[in-house]
Amino acid sequence: MLQSKLSGPMHRLPLRALEDFNEATALSNSIWKQLKYEGRDMGEVEADVLRYILDYELQKNKGRNWTLSRGGLAKAVKDFVMFNDFNFGPHRQFLQRFVAKRWHFFVTEQESQELEAKFKAQPDGQAKLLQHMEQRMEPLWHFVYSLCKLLQQSENTLTATDAYWLGIVDEVLGSGLPCARELVENAPVVGEGNGTKT
Repeated sequence: MLQSKLSGPMHRLPLRALEDFNEATALSNSIWKQLKYEGRDMGEVEADVLRYILDYELQKNKGRNWTLSRGGLAKAVKDFVMFNDFNFGPHRQFLQRFVAKRWHFFVTEQESQELEAKFKAQPDGQAKLLQHMEQRMEPLWHFVYSLCKLLQQSENTLTATDAYWLGIVDEVLGSGLPCARELVENAPVVGEGNGTKT
Protein backbone atom coordinates (compact mmCIF):
# COMPACT_ATOMS: atom_id res chain seq x y z
CA MET A 1 0.00 0.00 0.00
CA LEU A 2 2.76 2.47 0.92
CA GLN A 3 4.38 2.03 -2.49
CA SER A 4 1.20 3.12 -4.28
CA LYS A 5 1.08 6.36 -2.26
CA LEU A 6 4.60 7.54 -3.17
CA SER A 7 5.58 9.51 -6.25
CA GLY A 8 8.28 9.10 -8.90
CA PRO A 9 11.67 8.09 -7.53
CA MET A 10 10.24 7.37 -4.08
CA HIS A 11 7.96 4.70 -5.55
CA ARG A 12 10.60 1.94 -5.15
CA LEU A 13 11.72 2.97 -1.65
CA PRO A 14 9.45 0.57 0.30
CA LEU A 15 10.52 -2.35 -1.92
CA ARG A 16 14.19 -1.52 -1.38
CA ALA A 17 13.60 -1.29 2.38
CA LEU A 18 11.83 -4.66 2.31
CA GLU A 19 14.70 -6.18 0.32
CA ASP A 20 17.22 -4.82 2.86
CA PHE A 21 15.09 -6.12 5.73
CA ASN A 22 14.75 -9.57 4.13
CA GLU A 23 18.49 -9.75 3.44
CA ALA A 24 19.37 -8.75 7.01
CA THR A 25 16.83 -11.24 8.40
CA ALA A 26 18.09 -14.14 6.27
CA LEU A 27 21.72 -13.40 7.17
CA SER A 28 20.92 -13.01 10.88
CA ASN A 29 18.90 -16.23 10.97
CA SER A 30 21.75 -18.12 9.30
CA ILE A 31 24.31 -16.79 11.80
CA TRP A 32 22.18 -17.23 14.94
CA LYS A 33 21.54 -20.90 14.09
CA GLN A 34 25.27 -21.56 14.50
CA LEU A 35 26.59 -18.88 16.82
CA LYS A 36 27.55 -19.70 20.41
CA TYR A 37 28.50 -16.57 22.31
CA GLU A 38 27.86 -17.01 26.03
CA GLY A 39 31.04 -17.01 28.11
CA ARG A 40 33.28 -16.49 25.08
CA ASP A 41 35.76 -13.79 24.17
CA MET A 42 34.13 -11.20 21.90
CA GLY A 43 37.00 -11.38 19.40
CA GLU A 44 36.38 -15.12 18.97
CA VAL A 45 32.64 -14.54 18.57
CA GLU A 46 33.20 -11.88 15.91
CA ALA A 47 35.65 -14.17 14.08
CA ASP A 48 32.92 -16.85 14.05
CA VAL A 49 30.40 -14.31 12.75
CA LEU A 50 32.76 -13.44 9.89
CA ARG A 51 33.27 -17.16 9.09
CA TYR A 52 29.50 -17.71 9.03
CA ILE A 53 29.07 -14.70 6.76
CA LEU A 54 31.63 -16.10 4.32
CA ASP A 55 29.86 -19.49 4.38
CA TYR A 56 26.53 -17.74 3.82
CA GLU A 57 27.83 -15.72 0.85
CA LEU A 58 29.57 -18.72 -0.70
CA GLN A 59 26.36 -20.76 -0.47
CA LYS A 60 24.21 -17.90 -1.76
CA ASN A 61 26.52 -17.23 -4.69
CA LYS A 62 27.29 -20.83 -5.63
CA GLY A 63 27.96 -21.14 -9.35
CA ARG A 64 28.43 -17.39 -9.79
CA ASN A 65 32.24 -17.37 -9.58
CA TRP A 66 32.06 -15.42 -6.29
CA THR A 67 35.48 -14.52 -4.86
CA LEU A 68 36.79 -12.28 -2.10
CA SER A 69 39.07 -10.47 -4.55
CA ARG A 70 36.20 -9.50 -6.87
CA GLY A 71 33.89 -7.70 -4.47
CA GLY A 72 33.26 -10.57 -2.06
CA LEU A 73 35.42 -9.14 0.72
CA ALA A 74 33.64 -5.76 0.53
CA LYS A 75 30.29 -7.58 0.64
CA ALA A 76 31.41 -9.66 3.65
CA VAL A 77 32.44 -6.48 5.49
CA LYS A 78 29.10 -4.87 4.60
CA ASP A 79 27.29 -7.98 5.88
CA PHE A 80 29.29 -7.90 9.11
CA VAL A 81 28.37 -4.27 9.73
CA MET A 82 24.73 -4.97 8.79
CA PHE A 83 24.53 -7.97 11.16
CA ASN A 84 25.92 -5.97 14.07
CA ASP A 85 23.72 -2.96 13.37
CA PHE A 86 20.59 -5.07 12.82
CA ASN A 87 21.04 -7.04 16.05
CA PHE A 88 22.97 -4.74 18.39
CA GLY A 89 22.74 -1.19 17.00
CA PRO A 90 21.73 1.76 19.19
CA HIS A 91 18.25 1.69 17.62
CA ARG A 92 17.58 -1.44 19.75
CA GLN A 93 17.33 0.77 22.85
CA PHE A 94 14.69 2.90 21.11
CA LEU A 95 12.80 -0.27 20.15
CA GLN A 96 12.77 -1.43 23.76
CA ARG A 97 11.43 1.93 24.98
CA PHE A 98 8.90 2.02 22.14
CA VAL A 99 7.63 -1.46 23.02
CA ALA A 100 7.38 -0.61 26.72
CA LYS A 101 5.22 2.46 25.99
CA ARG A 102 3.21 1.37 22.96
CA TRP A 103 2.80 -2.40 22.81
CA HIS A 104 -0.93 -2.13 23.63
CA PHE A 105 -1.53 -0.45 20.25
CA PHE A 106 -0.32 -3.57 18.42
CA VAL A 107 -2.80 -6.05 19.91
CA THR A 108 -6.56 -6.20 20.42
CA GLU A 109 -8.04 -5.45 23.83
CA GLN A 110 -8.78 -9.15 24.33
CA GLU A 111 -5.27 -10.17 23.33
CA SER A 112 -3.82 -7.54 25.67
CA GLN A 113 -5.76 -9.01 28.58
CA GLU A 114 -4.75 -12.57 27.64
CA LEU A 115 -1.07 -11.62 27.41
CA GLU A 116 -1.12 -9.76 30.70
CA ALA A 117 -2.83 -12.71 32.41
CA LYS A 118 -0.38 -15.19 30.87
CA PHE A 119 2.75 -13.33 31.92
CA LYS A 120 1.46 -11.95 35.24
CA ALA A 121 1.78 -15.35 36.92
CA GLN A 122 5.40 -15.82 35.82
CA PRO A 123 8.49 -14.58 37.64
CA ASP A 124 9.71 -11.45 35.83
CA GLY A 125 6.37 -11.50 34.00
CA GLN A 126 6.45 -7.88 32.86
CA ALA A 127 9.94 -8.26 31.41
CA LYS A 128 8.91 -11.47 29.61
CA LEU A 129 5.77 -9.78 28.25
CA LEU A 130 7.85 -6.92 26.84
CA GLN A 131 10.36 -9.38 25.37
CA HIS A 132 7.50 -11.29 23.71
CA MET A 133 6.06 -8.09 22.24
CA GLU A 134 9.50 -6.86 21.15
CA GLN A 135 9.97 -10.04 19.09
CA ARG A 136 6.52 -9.55 17.61
CA MET A 137 7.02 -5.87 16.76
CA GLU A 138 10.61 -6.26 15.57
CA PRO A 139 9.85 -6.88 11.86
CA LEU A 140 7.89 -3.63 11.59
CA TRP A 141 10.60 -1.78 13.51
CA HIS A 142 13.33 -3.08 11.20
CA PHE A 143 11.31 -2.22 8.10
CA VAL A 144 10.91 1.39 9.30
CA TYR A 145 14.58 1.46 10.29
CA SER A 146 15.52 0.24 6.78
CA LEU A 147 13.37 2.99 5.24
CA CYS A 148 15.12 5.63 7.37
CA LYS A 149 18.57 4.32 6.43
CA LEU A 150 17.69 4.44 2.73
CA LEU A 151 16.46 8.02 3.07
CA GLN A 152 19.83 8.98 4.62
CA GLN A 153 21.99 7.33 1.96
CA SER A 154 21.41 9.92 -0.75
CA GLU A 155 19.49 13.03 -1.66
CA ASN A 156 15.78 12.35 -1.89
CA THR A 157 13.33 14.75 -3.46
CA LEU A 158 10.10 14.29 -1.54
CA THR A 159 6.75 15.83 -2.28
CA ALA A 160 4.69 16.95 0.70
CA THR A 161 2.48 13.91 0.18
CA ASP A 162 5.54 11.60 0.11
CA ALA A 163 6.66 13.09 3.43
CA TYR A 164 3.19 12.50 4.87
CA TRP A 165 3.05 8.83 3.86
CA LEU A 166 6.58 8.24 5.15
CA GLY A 167 5.58 9.71 8.52
CA ILE A 168 7.95 12.68 8.27
CA VAL A 169 5.13 15.23 8.56
CA ASP A 170 1.69 14.69 10.00
CA GLU A 171 -0.28 17.21 7.97
CA VAL A 172 -0.37 18.42 4.37
CA LEU A 173 -2.60 21.46 4.07
CA GLY A 174 -5.21 21.30 1.33
CA SER A 175 -4.58 17.63 0.57
CA GLY A 176 -7.64 16.22 2.30
CA LEU A 177 -5.46 13.63 4.05
CA PRO A 178 -6.45 12.93 7.66
CA CYS A 179 -4.38 14.53 10.39
CA ALA A 180 -4.26 14.38 14.18
CA ARG A 181 -4.86 18.13 14.56
CA GLU A 182 -8.22 17.95 12.79
CA LEU A 183 -9.25 14.98 14.90
CA VAL A 184 -8.48 16.89 18.09
CA GLU A 185 -10.10 20.13 16.91
CA ASN A 186 -13.26 18.35 15.77
CA ALA A 187 -13.56 15.91 18.65
CA PRO A 188 -16.89 16.02 20.48
CA VAL A 189 -16.78 17.89 23.77
CA VAL A 190 -18.67 16.46 26.68
CA GLY A 191 -20.94 19.14 28.08
CA GLU A 192 -21.87 19.53 31.70
CA GLY A 193 -24.83 17.29 32.34
CA ASN A 194 -26.40 17.19 28.84
CA GLY A 195 -24.23 14.80 26.87
CA THR A 196 -22.15 15.82 23.92
CA LYS A 197 -21.91 19.10 22.08
CA THR A 198 -19.69 20.07 19.18
